[in-house]
This record gives sequence, C-alpha cells and structure tokens, in this order.
Amino acid sequence: MEDIIDKIVEHIKKKDIKIVTISESNHRSYTSHTFHFRLAKKLYEQGIIDTFSSERMGINDGEIIDYYLKHNLDIETLHSKLPFGGMGYYRFVKYFSKKPYSSYKIVGLEEDKYCFNIYDRMPRSFQGSDYKGGKDREKFWLKNIKKILKERGNLFINGFHLSKKDLIGKFLEKEYKDKTLFISMAALEIKTQVLIIDRNLYPKEKDFRKAIRNKDYIMKVENIDKICKPTALEKKYKDWKLVKSNDKNKNLTFRAVGCFVALYKDEYEKRINLTPEISYKVKDYDYLVFFKKSIYKE
Repeated sequence: MEDIIDKIVEHIKKKDIKIVTISESNHRSYTSHTFHFRLAKKLYEQGIIDTFSSERMGINDGEIIDYYLKHNLDIETLHSKLPFGGMGYYRFVKYFSKKPYSSYKIVGLEEDKYCFNIYDRMPRSFQGSDYKGGKDREKFWLKNIKKILKERGNLFINGFHLSKKDLIGKFLEKEYKDKTLFISMAALEIKTQVLIIDRNLYPKEKDFRKAIRNKDYIMKVENIDKICKPTALEKKYKDWKLVKSNDKNKNLTFRAVGCFVALYKDEYEKRINLTPEISYKVKDYDYLVFFKKSIYKE
C-alpha cells in the first residue's frame, strides 16, 4: 500500500496536480478508506493539498464537523452523534483535530437528504447554509465543488460519481485537465452487504426499490463472488498494483459496489452474475489501484 501511495504522490508533485478524486471497491471497504486516509495524510503533510471532502458529506455535515474542529470539541461525541458525515472520514476528523485549524479545511459539498435524520437532533432554529431541496444531486454537488475550488484552489475527494465520464469529472477535465488526477480502486475479493428480496412480495421495479427503503429484505454480509464474478482484469493481479490507464487496457472493466448489492431471492439462489451491472471501465480514470482483499466494516 505505502509503495503505491509514494508513487502516486510523486506523480502528483511532478505534474503539480491540485485535485484528486478517488473511488473505492465499495462504500463499506475499510481497506479502501484506509488507503484514502493515508494518501490524503501524505498529501497534506507534504503541503500539496489542504482541502478535503467526501461523497455523502452534506453541507450541514461539513458545518458540524467544522464547528467541532474550530472549537476543539470532543471528536468522540461527534462520531457517536453525527448521522453520516462522509465515507471513512472519522479518521480524517480525528487526525486533523490535532493540527492547526487554519492549516486545512474539511468541507461538505453534497445535499443533506442522503442522511434522512440529519435534522433530528438539531435546534429548531438551525438553518442549513446552502441547501435547496429537489435539485439534481450531481448538479448541486458540482456547484459547491466549483465554489470551493475558487476559494481554496485544491481538493481531495473520495467516492463514486467522480470519474471522467460523470458530470463532475467532465467539468474537471474541461476546466482543470492538467491539475486533476482521477483514481479508481478495485479488489479481487469484495465482502459487503447483499440484500435479498422476495419477488412474490415485490414483483415490480418500483416495488423492488420500496423493499429496500422499507428494509424488507434478508441482509447477508459476504463475498460477492457468487453473484458478481471477478473480471479478467481483477483475476490478472495477485496483490497491490498500480495500473495506469492506456490504450491496451482502457476498455477492461473492474467491479465497484455502492452501499450494497440488491437482488431477488431466485436470482441469488441461481447465482446470477451481476458483474456487468456493477462494472466500470479503466479508461474513465488515470490510474486504478488494485488490491486483493477488501475488508468490510460497517
């Protein structure tokens, strides 16, 4: 892991890159988020990047985190009460709480609706700074990325929806092409949540989504191989590997899982292959960081 981080940091320094986007093998990948943290930590310590954000870190999430850091409050209470706050960011917050407040910024850029109970513990007078309900998620997110880049000039951000083909990535490619590095992550073994739904109870697509919202499913935490077979690219490597996107590998694919894999019970029992539905192409990134085993952590 450290060798790959060193190679990436050297590349960033050589090219004077100011924006780093990085995905993970899945949202609950402790291994991926450990890599994110160690890479971000080194970029900060070497004075390259001092602004940090994450998918699902809402505007209000960021303001709460910032308030705790600015006033040197107990991070442990933040960890237990903040409803979401960004993926894998507890280590970031804890680390930066020991650093001079003016030397970094953790900022929420997303809509807060992805954390449905964000307001439950808020005073009635609390008002979010920049949330207009009903706006397209990625447009809202991009608007705030534009704003923070003008203000800070650099950004490290993790999560999906940040590749070259996405709305945010297209903007970065156009406006900050030589200053942006797009990184993806993939693993041969991915352990995460699998949600199994009864087709008899939820036969239609809209019902399928309703089952997930209502948490009417059987949930297993397991290796996804039985329903999402490894790709040819993933089977090629044995351990940590930094893969540069090029003409030979650009159309090869790798798997990446969001919060979970959801399917009907009969599909699960037949071990239907869902790999095409969760696959991404190498060409949509500059580099792929491959590793063997993605450790699950809720």
